[in-house]
This record gives sequence, C-alpha cells and structure tokens, in this order.
Amino acid sequence: MGVHDGHRQRMRERVRREGLLNLEPHNVLELLLFNIFPRGDTNELAHRILDYFHGDFAAMADASYEELLKIEGVGERTAFMLTQIPQLSAYYRQARIRNGITLDSMEALRDYFIPIFYGKNTEEMYVVCLDGGLHPIHRERISTGSSTATGVNIKRVIEIALGQRCMRVMLVHNHPSGVARPSQRDVQATREAAVGLKLVEVELTDHIIVSGEGLCSMRSTGFMSD
Repeated sequence: MGVHDGHRQRMRERVRREGLLNLEPHNVLELLLFNIFPRGDTNELAHRILDYFHGDFAAMADASYEELLKIEGVGERTAFMLTQIPQLSAYYRQARIRNGITLDSMEALRDYFIPIFYGKNTEEMYVVCLDGGLHPIHRERISTGSSTATGVNIKRVIEIALGQRCMRVMLVHNHPSGVARPSQRDVQATREAAVGLKLVEVELTDHIIVSGEGLCSMRSTGFMSD
C-alpha cells in the first residue's frame, strides 16, 4: 500500500467515525475527488479548486461547468461531478418527503419546493399537478429564462393539467438573484393562468416564489386576489 492509499483509508475511516460535517472543506472535496482519481494525491487539486472560490465550498458547488473547467487540473469528469453536488442534495431531500407529502402548510411548501432550485442560477418555471388531497402527482418544468426572468406558458400548463387529469395545479418559479416576492409581471401572469385554467375546470391553487431558502406563497400573501 502506497502513502496515498494509506491516506485515503485514513480519510474514509475518519468520515465513518465523525461524519462529513466535521471535516474542513478541502478534506470533503478531496474525498469527492477520490472517485475521479483512483490513485494519487488529490489534496493539491482540492486546495487549488477551493482557492479559486476563496475557500467557499458552496460557491464552488454553485459554479457552472464552464467556470470549473477554467481551473488548472479540472477536466470534464471533475467539472461534471462538482456541478451535481446541489442536485444530489436536492434529490436526497426530495426523496425523503416524496411519498405522502401534503402541500397544505408553509412548512410542507418549503420542504417540497426549495430543494428544486438548489444550484440554479437562472429562473425556471414548473407546474405541479395535485390530487384532491393536495398531494403532488406530477411535476414538470415548463420554461427556463435568464437570471432575472422566465415566462408562464399558459397553453402548456393547461395541456399538462389535462394530460394528468388533475383538478388542481400549482406554479412555482425561482428568483435566483432577488427576493422571494412576486413582481408585477408575476402577478399578472398568475392571474391570466388562473383564468385560463378555470375555463377547463382546473384550479390554480397557488403560485410559489423561491429565492434561496426563502419562499412566498402568492395565495397566502394575497397576490392572487382579484
């Protein structure tokens, strides 16, 4: 066993004993890089990557594939793996609540919707189809925009609702560079969507705005009122 193999084994044993949360950021990154580089020392590359982001692990995880490739020693496989960190976290969180969640409280809305946008730097819009008990039965992205804007494709929302044979839907989109508060454009688009859905006997139950760990329910805050 070489010196690097011994180091890797010690790192794994430490994680089993203490967990990831007790490690320094470069140690966590080094551990991840073990999966890309089966042999050799990954400590130097881990430091180089984090130094590029001034030691901010979250900034590294939120970085684009193209940005990561600018770092010396980072190839396509490494860049791809690092861009999946937020999505893996979101998938885990969603998997724990996927079965049986009822979207009838602010806590449930936060648990279900906030992870969808982990690591997203542009606005995205989703439609969520619900059964009569407010359980999600289908979720689909309907548009992707810039860092400050995306649109509501009302025709597509209606198509999805009818295709899923649901009587209720929610809309959700993110404000990656703003606050969890609807713009006037959001309010207008939501009211137009509600009118369009009502024509086919589908209720727009809510429109959720997410920004980071912040969330706004347009219904509960009165923005969906006539």
